[in-house]
Order: sequence, then structure tokens, then C-alpha cells
Amino acid sequence: MTMEPAPSASADADLARLRAEIAALGPEPDAAALAAFEARLECRFKASQAESDRRLAEIERDGQATSQRIEPLAAPILRGGRAIAVLVAMAWVTGGLLLEASLGNVFFFNYGAGYSAAAPWVFLALVPPLGWGLGHLLRRAMAARYPTWAVRWLFFFPFIVAAVAGTFVAAPLGWAALAGWALGTPVEVEARVVSVGTRSRSALGCRQKGRLRIAGDEANVCFSMLVAGDGMPRPGDDVRLSGRSSRLGLFAREMRAR
Repeated sequence: MTMEPAPSASADADLARLRAEIAALGPEPDAAALAAFEARLECRFKASQAESDRRLAEIERDGQATSQRIEPLAAPILRGGRAIAVLVAMAWVTGGLLLEASLGNVFFFNYGAGYSAAAPWVFLALVPPLGWGLGHLLRRAMAARYPTWAVRWLFFFPFIVAAVAGTFVAAPLGWAALAGWALGTPVEVEARVVSVGTRSRSALGCRQKGRLRIAGDEANVCFSMLVAGDGMPRPGDDVRLSGRSSRLGLFAREMRAR
């Protein structure tokens, strides 16, 4: 690869050559020498103008190429009713995930075992329609951002489809927890501690989890959200849970020793 001289260095060199040629003409140059000098000046001016035109043409081509790459990203992907439907779906999924990360940590879902068994099948059923929809939705943006076909369709796109399908599977759990809290009535139940997890300061949402057995069923719950102070129960302890109970399950508010 050849390196072009910097514009300032090239201009200084041309100026130095011009001064040398002017000095060579002397104080009283003859007509032939002066005509030759003027011809060289004209030649250099035309060459400089051609070089400037070439650089401007390159800048214009680069600008057009950049605009073509940015245009698919800036153009609206969806309009009208489809855009509203996508926004509603995104809000529903986001809300469900936030609820699951908060209320879901202390909610004992009565249908949790059945939903967990069906979750892989729900995930697989969601992949084809989500793949078709996301393919149409992201085609232009992916082509502009990831020009390599293999990167787009063999790595990036499957990852996006799997992630979105996973969020659709997890979101209903958060809304179920909200419904259990809203529809429940105050209640107190007895439970037994099966296991207590290790406390983590860096964990998001819940710093210490554990497992409880309630009426023969076991479920994970966030102990750090239910136990006040440092009186964490130990495996085998009997505890009392207070909260709100509904047909969907038990939303726990507090756990204390029995």
C-alpha cells in the first residue's frame, strides 16, 4: 500500500520548488524563460485542480456509501397498526419480566409445575412465528449492520429469536404473580425450610434464595425479601408465611419462625 504525502508537506515542497525556479529566472528573465515558467505554472495548476476534483469525488462517493448504510437503520420499520401491535407486545413482555423479577420472587404459583413442563413446548411453538416476523422486521437493519450472510442468519438472528421467545415464555409468570397479589385475600400458612442458598451482594432482584415446602409442594422463594434482619431460618426449620392467597397461588409478604 502506497502512502500519499500529507497535504501540508506537498504544498511546502511545491512552494519551495516555485521559489527556486523564480530565483533561477534572475532579476531580468528573457521572454523564452518566462514563457516556459508560465507554462510550468499552468501545468501545475491544472494538475492541482485535477487532484482536488479527484479528492472531492472520493469524498462524495464515501458520503453516498455511508448514506446507503444508514438509510435502512433510519427508515421506519413498521407503520400504523403493526407498529402499535409490536409496541404493545414489547410493553407486555417487559412488564411481565419486571414483575417476575420482583413479585415473582415471593409468589408460589399453583400451576408452576405444569407451566414448567409446558414451557419447552411453548418455546418451540413460538420460534416459527417469531422467526418469520423478526425476519421481516429486522432484514434491512441486519443487512446494513452485518453485511456477512453467515453472521446475520446463522449466528445473530437465531440468538435474537431464541432470546425473544424466552422472554415471551417467562413474561406470563410475572403477570400471574401480579394477579395473585391483586385477587388474593389475607392468609397465614405454615411451611418448612428445605434449603437456604448462599447470600450474594451482587445478585440482582434477590440476594438470598431458598426452598420451602408448603402442603407437600416445594418452591423456590426469595428469603431476603421475606425475612427482616439477620434471623435467617435454617434447613428443617418450621416457619409461618403471611400474605395473600388466591386460586393462582400464594403471594408471600413475610416469613417468621413458628
